[in-house]
Amino acid sequence: MSGKETDTAEFDPLRSLAAAQAEGVGLAAWLGCAMVDYTRRAANDMAGFARDKALRDAETLARAMTCRDAASLAAIQQDYLGETVAAATKEAAHQAEKTAQFCSNVRERMTSALDEQGS
Repeated sequence: MSGKETDTAEFDPLRSLAAAQAEGVGLAAWLGCAMVDYTRRAANDMAGFARDKALRDAETLARAMTCRDAASLAAIQQDYLGETVAAATKEAAHQAEKTAQFCSNVRERMTSALDEQGS
């Protein structure tokens, strides 16, 4: 944390909005750039996730094609499902953490005008 008190009971969204409006175009420009950067990073992460999934799918398919009995095929399917769920869970947690950090940065930036006004 930045050392500032961030108790949600003290957060007044209307005051923050008024301060953001007072800041004007500078805040809008910053927010636009921040959104583009966040979207670029999220898209890059999702592309990496899709690439890894495609590789995992291809490896599983290759293993399944060389499988000789039903028990081995069931084990391959079970491994694939476990790996897929684990990877999706990890990626969802990563995206949630990034989104929370982005929202925190936006809130801090929008409320910084209040601090500058001497509230």
